[in-house]
Amino acid sequence: MKTPKNNRFFKYLYYIALFILAYFLSRFILDKYNESRKFEKFTGGLPMISTNNGGNIAVWISLIVVGFGVLSFLFYIIFKNVKEKRSIDKAATNLYKELSKTWSD
Repeated sequence: MKTPKNNRFFKYLYYIALFILAYFLSRFILDKYNESRKFEKFTGGLPMISTNNGGNIAVWISLIVVGFGVLSFLFYIIFKNVKEKRSIDKAATNLYKELSKTWSD
């Protein structure tokens, strides 16, 4: 069976979003390393969301965790039909094997 084009589009969109999230995460880590060497006030190399330094890092970590949660939910929505199709195909194959055994007897 062919995958619908719409499903493929969302799959590629998911991988692009995952790549963008990984890119920004690596940029934030590099900025954190560079800024912690330059300044006494440690912001983690991230744009200021909170006035509290520790709170700023906590906000960015929670945003990254929420981003991964959203992407994993999209992953579940996109690939749940594939798993169901595989189980149906496996059940059909087992049924065919059982029927062929009875027909050969």
